[in-house]
Amino acid sequence: MRKILTLCLCTAVCLQTWSQTKFYCLENDAVHRFLTEVDYSDDVNYTYTKITDYCDPVPYNYTYRKDQPNPVPLQWNKNVSLKNQRIEVSEDSLFSNYLTYTVDKEANAYDIYNLIPGRRYYYRVMGTKSDNSVTMLDSACFNTTGTLRMLKIDGIFNVRDMGGWTGLGGHKIRYGVLFRGSRMTSNGSAQAMITNAGKQAMLDAGIKADLDLRTAQERNLSASPLGSTVSYYYINDAYTSRIATFAKSDASIRGIKYIIARLKEDKPVYFHCSVGADRTGSIAFLIGALCGMSEDQLAKEFELTSFSADYVITNGKAEDLRRRRTYDGRYDSSEEDYKYALMIERAKALTGQILQRKIYNHLKNGIGSGETIPEEDLDWLIEYLVDYKIVKEVITDRNQKRKGLSMDPGNQTQLILSYLPADATAQGFEYESMDENVATVDANGLVTAVAGGTTYVLATIDGLSASYKVTVSGPAASAPQIPAQAGHEPIYNMAGQELYAPAGIFILNGRKYINK
Repeated sequence: MRKILTLCLCTAVCLQTWSQTKFYCLENDAVHRFLTEVDYSDDVNYTYTKITDYCDPVPYNYTYRKDQPNPVPLQWNKNVSLKNQRIEVSEDSLFSNYLTYTVDKEANAYDIYNLIPGRRYYYRVMGTKSDNSVTMLDSACFNTTGTLRMLKIDGIFNVRDMGGWTGLGGHKIRYGVLFRGSRMTSNGSAQAMITNAGKQAMLDAGIKADLDLRTAQERNLSASPLGSTVSYYYINDAYTSRIATFAKSDASIRGIKYIIARLKEDKPVYFHCSVGADRTGSIAFLIGALCGMSEDQLAKEFELTSFSADYVITNGKAEDLRRRRTYDGRYDSSEEDYKYALMIERAKALTGQILQRKIYNHLKNGIGSGETIPEEDLDWLIEYLVDYKIVKEVITDRNQKRKGLSMDPGNQTQLILSYLPADATAQGFEYESMDENVATVDANGLVTAVAGGTTYVLATIDGLSASYKVTVSGPAASAPQIPAQAGHEPIYNMAGQELYAPAGIFILNGRKYINK
């Protein structure tokens, strides 16, 4: 009966105030403008940063922390006869689970931080009277907007949730499971920088694992500053101080393996180095790319660290900000391995057709050091973070042959989609023949042999392709007299192997190319 009454009460409050429901953007103004106005999708070499128009000039404005979110400001009628007050906030109108904020008994306003964007929240203000009876002073609901979830953590900087970015299939990366940020203790000692209030805010966010990426000289810990309920692990590798970590050592791979292991235990992870930029940024980049974030989003996610005051505190002068080294916005040529431009360049040089597959293959194959991540774990992480099934072996013929078949001119065969895992969907696949003079394929996967030769049929979804080899017997068709075009790019299969890039002149989809 009590639950039913609670439901009726909360529902009634929200129905009455629906037209007055307030919306709060959790992104501060500078961050919101940066995310909406800047576009890195057409950037070629990332030589110039685009964040200088949004960061504070020298000196840093400490009254406006741009590495922190906007609050949700609550107000209610004051009651002077109370012994104490508290606010309870929940995503459930029944308040089956809620966060509690202790409020001064004289207060009639309070700022709530660290909520998740795009959610509806319910709150109630509860007070205890002198006779120890409890009264509800106010209750209502509100909506949060924005995408980026920055966190206000007392004592430390540059803390944010990796959720909210768009990944494979247009799915959003989950909030509340991966957090990145700065150190919680001073470098070289175990002296806490994070306050007790900051620790509680981290625990309220659900963090249950601490991945420390600092070197032995910086770190002097054997357990997490967040307490015994939080797992602790560190990677002692100086190369992780370089933004191109993944091209030099296996430290990032080991870090991601730890993250996967903890997430499988339902333990959200906070991973950090000293200021939460380069070492932290390299792991965030790898996970983001693995989940299918676009280059534009990856660049922005990396640049957001420039809003942190910790750079100024650490380095003493604003021109030392690693994301914007000089006043004109051009990256300095010093400390090459810290440059985002170098990291994206090295990532693009990895084996694979698209950036997501390049990172997938890199994490699966390692760099010769023996540290690798099994495919099933990579697939699990992607599905866990973006609720997206990675499709394998998407194309066979009616006889379930996967390596291809031979045909005579004029013959037809129906390609059939098969996929792993078994519950992956086949909607949205597109077919293409790499040489329609050998064989064509229609929108439904029906292959028609044309003339002698070999071609590959690609089945593609969300930029991921699997290939099927078709060999046709007999003489080749005479090449049509079509003006040649230059600039053909090599074609790769799902495993990143080059499929079709012959030297000289060749025909591809009715067009004549000169392969240079």
